[in-house]
Amino acid sequence: MIEVPAYEKDRVRVFAVNSGAPVADLRQTFLSRLEGNSPQLAPDMLAELLGTTLIDPAYVEIFPVKDLGDLGLSQYLAQALEVRGDALRADRPRLDALEGSVMIVLSAAFGGKPTTLSPGAALTLIGTYPTENAVQPSTMSLPDPGGAGMPAPETTVTEPSSRLGSGLIALIISGALLLSAAIFLALSGDPQ
Repeated sequence: MIEVPAYEKDRVRVFAVNSGAPVADLRQTFLSRLEGNSPQLAPDMLAELLGTTLIDPAYVEIFPVKDLGDLGLSQYLAQALEVRGDALRADRPRLDALEGSVMIVLSAAFGGKPTTLSPGAALTLIGTYPTENAVQPSTMSLPDPGGAGMPAPETTVTEPSSRLGSGLIALIISGALLLSAAIFLALSGDPQ
């Protein structure tokens, strides 16, 4: 069982889709849905696969890993979904060795509600990864209750968000994947 806490955000769960699963041949990415090139996955089917009653398919991607070409799954997660590189380091060989299809589920798919996932035989959890925007636990100790030793407020400088750049990279990658698939289908068609 996988526990998703209430109000979880900025996490990405990667599942391997096991052969014979009812969604093994489906393709749904954020770009393909925007372009109207793929039907949206049914919430009840996703809920059944993940063993839950609550799921928003708008925050779920499913596609064959081979669609990524030389990019590889770990680079796709880092560039398109902004998963932190240090979080991927240990699983990078396993992620890039996956074959078949993967299902990627973002925290937003659970609508901020606490959720328990009990995936069946169709899915295998590979890992849960924080994005660049995920809040890190504080390393600063709390002041004592009497107020002595209270740290002075710190001024913080925020860096501009890289979401636009990452979104553009995701758009380019997804466009290239769709173009590759179209060329492949055109070349493998039956000459008449």
